[in-house]
Amino acid sequence: MNLRVTAATHRGLVRSENQDAVVVDGWVAQVSGTLATRDLTVDAGPAVVAVLDGMGGHAGGALAAVVGAHALVSACSSLPVPPSEADVAALLGRANESVCAAAQGELADLGATVAAVVLTPESIDVVNAGDCRVYRLDPPYLGQLTVDDRVPSPQDPSRSLVSQSLGRHGRGSVTPHVVRLDPRVPQVLLLCSDGLHDVVDHAVVADQFAVDGVDARAVVQVLLRAALTAGAPDNVSVVIVEIGPDPR
Repeated sequence: MNLRVTAATHRGLVRSENQDAVVVDGWVAQVSGTLATRDLTVDAGPAVVAVLDGMGGHAGGALAAVVGAHALVSACSSLPVPPSEADVAALLGRANESVCAAAQGELADLGATVAAVVLTPESIDVVNAGDCRVYRLDPPYLGQLTVDDRVPSPQDPSRSLVSQSLGRHGRGSVTPHVVRLDPRVPQVLLLCSDGLHDVVDHAVVADQFAVDGVDARAVVQVLLRAALTAGAPDNVSVVIVEIGPDPR
């Protein structure tokens, strides 16, 4: 299985630090302004691509995201091939344990949401906890595969609160959502943090995929600029995964 991954992360225009992290196989990036493209071949062990969002406004959000990211990479290395859906869900359980272990003292309230794509030569699984998202391109539609773990705020029903995450809301356990895709079918997937989908309308995002031959690097840059133009009150991460016999 060959794939090309294009990833970007940015602290936005309001936050003082980037509390997002992106994962491309064994590579973890959290530096604001990162934009990278990587070609991968998954022919033996599993690989993981992910976006993590440290809980905004909470002490240790940046730490939670990077700890969770490295825990995903580590746990993925021991995943059986092909994995069961329970095996894939357990990856987030392992990441949750690592984030919880980092929650000490003044960092006791840290947490991170996550959306990931786990790939082996025989399987493609999408898994999430929280409100980071994964979309799949089904031309001409861009459909959401993940489930948003959000509930109305008791103080303001017009707003929503994250109801599940690594760490902060998952001290005992986390219940991931898993969707299995057909590895025989070429896929174009979009992963993002809520810094994109909360401020850029879905129709605007979908329009970027409405042409033949998606230029992933250009689309990532357009979406990032759209979030910045909208004020980017939160950190923004955007990742496009092109999966197929040869994404080039």
